[in-house]
Amino acid sequence: PYMLQKVIKRSFSGTLAPIKSALFVPANQERFYKKCISFTPSIYVPDMEDSVPLNSKDKAREMAAAKIKWLHESNPNVKICPRPNDLESTFALDINTVLTKENAPYIYGQMLLQLCRFSV
Repeated sequence: PYMLQKVIKRSFSGTLAPIKSALFVPANQERFYKKCISFTPSIYVPDMEDSVPLNSKDKAREMAAAKIKWLHESNPNVKICPRPNDLESTFALDINTVLTKENAPYIYGQMLLQLCRFSV
């Protein structure tokens, strides 16, 4: 957690721009990641919750974690905010898999702070 806190301080600018449009991407679907980078919404939302069947949740976590930096590099002007499952299900697994020190700089500020509050 300490190392992650240092990364958060460097990655969070303190200013949050309004989100005008969001593109939800089923986190377990490779083809949707490839297609989404042709659009420029305000924010990409790798969705690990409603759009993912129960038997694909593990794959969704792993793919979301692997694609965050790639999404940023593909379109650096679009923010990224993963959508985890609810607190009563696999939230902790989602956060621990996706919110790594490597991915933290690419996750949109407010969501990053909210996620870290629950993951400590």
